[in-house]
Amino acid sequence: MTLGDRIKARRGRLGLTQDQLARRAEVPRPRITELETNTRMIVSSEVLRRLARALGCTADYLIGMYEDDKESEIVPTAGALVGA
Repeated sequence: MTLGDRIKARRGRLGLTQDQLARRAEVPRPRITELETNTRMIVSSEVLRRLARALGCTADYLIGMYEDDKESEIVPTAGALVGA
């Protein structure tokens, strides 16, 4: 799956239109279309962060770090990475 595929799938699961996602993420709607149709493959970290927050998932999931949908909703807490 591509970044655009993941965005479109999450948006669909949430029942959001592209316009609704664009407003939630404060990203221009044409950008959402470009990403979902894979005509734009590069996105800034700020846009990625906004999309992840609006879609209720991690940026790691959107970029393909996790293939399992269950992983998409895991948001580590600040103390989760503290070593012994």
